[in-house]
Amino acid sequence: MASKITNNTDNGAGRCHFKIINALVIDGSGKPGKKADIAVESDRIVAIGELQNWSADETIDASGYIASPGFIDVHTHDDLAALNTRDMSFKVSQGVTSVIAGNCGLSLAPFESGKGFPPPFPILGNESDFVFPRVADYRAKFESAPAALNLALLAGHSSMRVTVMGESLQQGASKKQIEAMREILRCALRDGCIGVSTGLDYPPAIESTTSEIVEIASVLKEFDNRIYVSHIRNEADQVLEAIEETLEIGRRASTAVVISHHKCSGPKNYGRSVETLAAIESGRAQQRVGLDVYPYIASSTTYNKP
Repeated sequence: MASKITNNTDNGAGRCHFKIINALVIDGSGKPGKKADIAVESDRIVAIGELQNWSADETIDASGYIASPGFIDVHTHDDLAALNTRDMSFKVSQGVTSVIAGNCGLSLAPFESGKGFPPPFPILGNESDFVFPRVADYRAKFESAPAALNLALLAGHSSMRVTVMGESLQQGASKKQIEAMREILRCALRDGCIGVSTGLDYPPAIESTTSEIVEIASVLKEFDNRIYVSHIRNEADQVLEAIEETLEIGRRASTAVVISHHKCSGPKNYGRSVETLAAIESGRAQQRVGLDVYPYIASSTTYNKP
């Protein structure tokens, strides 16, 4: 919902389509929440404050509830759901109004079918769902029947790798193959992708070298405000080394870095976040780097080897 907000505390009269009263408003500014009313006209918030004198076609009593800006779910695999589940109720019902898809190197687009369909691509859908060789094709499909939330897409490195290398994935990419992936990424960014993602902890990208990723991610600096997002190469015993590799990729490619679902897996690594967060914070002194986490202790992935 677009917002053009007027703080209203003088009890002046007004009229709106609907009014939310008695909500605990948390506005995202970092300030403590405060009880207030919200006036909405068409698709815009037009006033927040003490709106007792405002009339409305409909009034919603939000006593005991929080009103806040919509949440951005930055790590999803909603590529197919955003096309097939228009109401996206499983996200919207939790307050999520924007999602980022195409994470972990896996994206529905750009992906050229007929080149292979190795694990873990089935987590996104069936092979028959991968019918978008260009991001422009995916975008056209989405925009023809938009979902009930905002969508941003990352171009998956593994998707590009399968498109270029077919089933010859158990090796580093050649210079010619890297250049082909660079051009696919360049096209994806022109078509609206916000960056590129990698999943280096499992096939089909586990054999990718650091230099391969640097060369591909270097395309990002040709565009404004694009990011490199990574399911890093190891989240267990070698987590520090994997973080350093990720930071190195960002430095060499001159791009901002986001570490996906940061964790320290395995009982003997519990508590090592003291080390990993210190390493990330140290990196932030030299480059743009961030991370995301999920609020539960379960996780899943695929086997590294057949």
